[in-house]
Amino acid sequence: MTSAWEGAPNLVDEKIQSFRQAPFDHLTKRPYRSELPDSNGEVGYTLYVDRLSQFSVRVVLQARELTRGGEPRVFAHGFDMQKNGDLSDIPANVLWEYC
Repeated sequence: MTSAWEGAPNLVDEKIQSFRQAPFDHLTKRPYRSELPDSNGEVGYTLYVDRLSQFSVRVVLQARELTRGGEPRVFAHGFDMQKNGDLSDIPANVLWEYC
């Protein structure tokens, strides 16, 4: 049996692909920070939707291990979306600003 953490990267990838398909206006109506219902006692999933300007939004989905002693493991993916629908991946060093 796999742990919830082992499946976290795949879930983040699936969810982020779904958010990449969402319309710009839909994303900008989301709160800055929200916990996804996929969170459980082992892994917390947090979505950040950062309105960079009226023409650009940054979306970051983070998985954080909750049950391990010491420093929790964190996995995140994200992208920037322009109002015209153009997408660009976020570099790892920028992702850490949300972790």
